[in-house]
Amino acid sequence: MMKWLVCVLFVFAVLKPSFAQDSAQVEAVDSAQLLFDNEVRAFFQELDSLYDASECKELYACVYELKDVPYKFYGRSDSGIDCSGFTIRLFEKAYNENLSGGSSDLFLKTTEVDTSMLQEGDLLFFKIAKNRISHVGVYLGNRRFVHTTTKAGVIVSSLDEAYYQKYFYKAGRLKDWI
Repeated sequence: MMKWLVCVLFVFAVLKPSFAQDSAQVEAVDSAQLLFDNEVRAFFQELDSLYDASECKELYACVYELKDVPYKFYGRSDSGIDCSGFTIRLFEKAYNENLSGGSSDLFLKTTEVDTSMLQEGDLLFFKIAKNRISHVGVYLGNRRFVHTTTKAGVIVSSLDEAYYQKYFYKAGRLKDWI
């Protein structure tokens, strides 16, 4: 019994500095995460309640990280991104889902959802150009969605805005999620 106690004390004495170091690292990571969460909250301002209730904080974090990426038709990178590229990047980072294609291709990967049943992460499709699906956004909740625009880049909009009401086509949930 005494040998076991001496062994435990020896191991603790040898490893104690690394425990302290790990604890400091954890505190630093927690502080950085808290700062990041506050920055995300500030960016989303009136959407605080959505962020707090979100089942996928990574979704908001990804939107925040991509907020300064400018719009670029057929863009899929940090130098420029379009609506489908943005949606694909969000799903890859936030949900670990690998999607591909344009907005009409993404529509084919969903099952229609009534707007009264929308959930965070559902896709919203719009027919803006030539009466075909030409725009996609990601639903956040409270009739708000995130998408890219040619003039402002990544923005959060409301389905209740007259422009989006005019061009809204359908909402869909990825078939794998049903």
